[in-house]
Amino acid sequence: MPRFRLSYCRGVLYLVIGLAVVELLFLNFLILYTYAWVRQDISAVFSDSDPDVSLMDRLLKSPTFRNLVYEGKSGGFLSLLQETLERVYIVSNPQDSSAETSAFNGRKISFLGLDVSSSGESAYLHRRIVARGRAFTDKYRNIIIDIGANDGLMSSNSFNFIQWGWNAILVEPQLSLLQLAKRNLERYTDPYNEKRQRVILVNAMLGAKDGMEDFVLMSDDMESHRFNPDEEFSNFRGQLIVKVPSLTVVTFAKKYSVPTNFGILSIDAEGVGDVILHQWLDGGFRPAYILYEQLHNKEPISVTAEYMTSKGYKFLTTLGWNYIYEHQDLPDEGLNQQGFDS
Repeated sequence: MPRFRLSYCRGVLYLVIGLAVVELLFLNFLILYTYAWVRQDISAVFSDSDPDVSLMDRLLKSPTFRNLVYEGKSGGFLSLLQETLERVYIVSNPQDSSAETSAFNGRKISFLGLDVSSSGESAYLHRRIVARGRAFTDKYRNIIIDIGANDGLMSSNSFNFIQWGWNAILVEPQLSLLQLAKRNLERYTDPYNEKRQRVILVNAMLGAKDGMEDFVLMSDDMESHRFNPDEEFSNFRGQLIVKVPSLTVVTFAKKYSVPTNFGILSIDAEGVGDVILHQWLDGGFRPAYILYEQLHNKEPISVTAEYMTSKGYKFLTTLGWNYIYEHQDLPDEGLNQQGFDS
């Protein structure tokens, strides 16, 4: 038996080495082919010795270069800009001048940051909030409520705001993802242990009733969803159906002391996002900004748009899957100061 195991392990090792060699050969071939292809185009460009022909004119003679320019002008350059430079920001922490002089001899250190939201929603809202100035800070609490928070990092609408010191409540029905969110956010939540920031992680769903509801765990986390009895049960074969706590918005808001007017509400609850949205606004809550993913919701977006207008919201734009709304007419009842001590 030991000899058999040794032979088996040796066979597996040879197989892995063989696959690695094949992959390396293929990669080298691909690199050499690309190099030869580019070299041929570049050589043709620089073979023109006419001094009256500019470098740009020579490059434009190359079909490859022309195609690259065309793709760039057709949106490629803009997309590249949006997904790279526009996601990078610089953070400069305010410091007392005397402390700065004594501790660091007048040198101020700034830090680079990266907008991790799916389509730049965080940077977009940050710019808008800063532009509103006192109109925002005098009326809304720095709280973001992220419904369908996933792992709290990838394509997250709340991660950057937590980095920037906001309080947050993240709601996610998949416990494994919520545990990932906890690890992803630990370093950025109240980093100096000053008790000034609260980030609450809630393993639950928001829905039409309080209690326990079935939730379908798919092999792809992004496809997991609330159980729908109208669907064919055969669709769920091989998947796991678990019980998850369900809370109405009224119960949720009371339990976690959510103020009437807070900064951002992000809703990514495929299939019931419209129900949750109505519960928040019909319940009298008025977040300054709402990020609403309409995917798979029953209510048509045209109906949602009319509803949002009736509740005092202005449509700003669409980024990725998110429709972004801004509150326009804040009631005079002031702020509910319960919870999230400043």
